[in-house]
Amino acid sequence: MKKLSTTQDLLFHDMNQGHSIFERYWKSSSLPPRERHINRPRLGYRRDKVLSRLLNLEMQAAVERVSSYSGEMIANVCKELGLPNPHTA
Repeated sequence: MKKLSTTQDLLFHDMNQGHSIFERYWKSSSLPPRERHINRPRLGYRRDKVLSRLLNLEMQAAVERVSSYSGEMIANVCKELGLPNPHTA
């Protein structure tokens, strides 16, 4: 397995692994479809904790970037572009 370095890589690998486990279960089970769905395996990996922490950090960084724009900065940009200020409109 290659070294996973980005959140996108981790997310892609996690989704593929979950899909393969589900497919393996679905094909090997002899239960009726409804019961197969009810008794499907619940996925929980150690990597999920790492992935959720990384996604949380990325989301916090995005929120900080967006919140760093002040109302004055938005007002100035809107004034320069000739657009109405969305905060006062």
